[in-house]
Amino acid sequence: MPDDQIKWRLPERWTVTQSGGQTVTIEVTQDANTLVGTASPAAPLGPATGTMSGSVDHDIVTMTIYWPDNSVIDYHGTVSGEGLASGTATARSGSAPVTQWFAEQALTAWN
Repeated sequence: MPDDQIKWRLPERWTVTQSGGQTVTIEVTQDANTLVGTASPAAPLGPATGTMSGSVDHDIVTMTIYWPDNSVIDYHGTVSGEGLASGTATARSGSAPVTQWFAEQALTAWN
């Protein structure tokens, strides 16, 4: 099956690392393609907890994290055939540059 036709399931606890070295741990609940959960940044940015919503549609992952300080970060990425996700993160305020991100844990394929 081509990579863009595989259905992917995120781990329940997923760590995303941004190009500046910042990490965010996401606790995920997935219902089919829909993702919901919470997000917690690593120190020294923690301990704020945000909410996350998104989707995984074949090899496309989108997530939006809403932080308590009212900042919003949109994550867009793709999943490789090995289940590794990576992409770009953009702050909706436009004040921060676009950064690259990658997930440390692989997604698993499911039917």
